[in-house]
Amino acid sequence: MITYRTMQEGDLEEALSIFKLFHEEAQLPYPIEDEALLSYLRLHLVNDNMIALAVVDDGEVVGGLLGMIIPSIYDGKTLVAYQTHWFVKKEHRGKGYGMKLHLIFSEFAKLKDAKFQVIQVRKFSTSFARRHNYRFLDQLLVREV
Repeated sequence: MITYRTMQEGDLEEALSIFKLFHEEAQLPYPIEDEALLSYLRLHLVNDNMIALAVVDDGEVVGGLLGMIIPSIYDGKTLVAYQTHWFVKKEHRGKGYGMKLHLIFSEFAKLKDAKFQVIQVRKFSTSFARRHNYRFLDQLLVREV
């Protein structure tokens, strides 16, 4: 049975393994440290303007989403829902789990009175963007210094 819920402390080890898979698949150039990532995940459990969502299949966390509500840097007032990470294990893709996480985050954004929703993306489907009324403002560029 599939359920969607906010992550709990007991989910963090499974979430850690999922986000490590994301890190590997996305070919992120920076190192990953378990304690730093666990600390970041824990922030999402205790901060009212952050959320960590889990997709659970028969007791196993198979996907997740991290997001936060922040004021716009341009006026300091307009609230922006910033979806920073979302990932579903390969063997569970194509079943709508990621889309459902996205929709749950959208509801969180509305509850927090966010005016805009932003998704940080790497390899992104333009069809997803069109279907959900997103427009590309920029691309994430990363290099070593």
